[in-house]
Formats: sequence, C-alpha cells, structure tokens
Amino acid sequence: MARDYRKMVDKSGLPYILFHDLRHTHATLLLQQGVHPKVVSERLGHSTIGITMYTYTHV
Repeated sequence: MARDYRKMVDKSGLPYILFHDLRHTHATLLLQQGVHPKVVSERLGHSTIGITMYTYTHV
C-alpha cells in the first residue's frame, strides 16, 4: 500500500507527505467544518469518541 501511495504522489507532482498526515488532516478539517466528533471518530475507526477528542483537542 505504501509503495502504491508513493507512486501516486510522484505521478501527481504534489509534494510528498506521510499517509498518516493525510488522515490527521482529514480529521482536523472535518472537525473545523463542524462535523460531529462522533462521526469523525467512526470514520477514523477509533474505539471511543474520547480518543478522537483527546487527539484533536487543538481543533
């Protein structure tokens, strides 16, 4: 999977960022847009909403 991701980024011409950083950016943007934390938690696959809230309290 990582190799495929790297190939796609290289072909796109976009700067390379870690795949995990995409996940973090996705969650941050959702919370900034007012998406309910429970929905964000489910999308990320966190076992509890508390994990999401602890990780993204800066948002």
